[in-house]
Amino acid sequence: MTHISLTGLTASPAINQAVDFIVRLCTENRIDRIVADTLCLIVEELISNTYKHGGIANEVEIGLDLSLQAERARMIYRDNGNPFDPHRDLPEDDRDLRLEERRIGGLGWRIIFEKCETVEYQRDDDRNMITLRLK
Repeated sequence: MTHISLTGLTASPAINQAVDFIVRLCTENRIDRIVADTLCLIVEELISNTYKHGGIANEVEIGLDLSLQAERARMIYRDNGNPFDPHRDLPEDDRDLRLEERRIGGLGWRIIFEKCETVEYQRDDDRNMITLRLK
């Protein structure tokens, strides 16, 4: 696994560094562009959620580990935000409702679940740890 640590940054630079990290590794390992784009979409959503909902203001600490093998990708995302288990804490899916009846938020996680074979969560030493395996 290859690791990057994103600490002391605001959201946009953190996203940019994470995306650059993913694109570089995917290019070096000759990973399909669709896989790289999917990983970038997921990491952008995770980082955005950490900054918007993590409750940690300017003291955000994010760790990202990435393992690439052929067309298989595994990512471990860690942050120091408030506990959030997407299996337990995510509001009920309301995409079948009319637009004006839907609540705001939660769609990004639905996309993550659709793009991943597995999404595992655990709380480890006051950190969220999400392990994702792409389909």
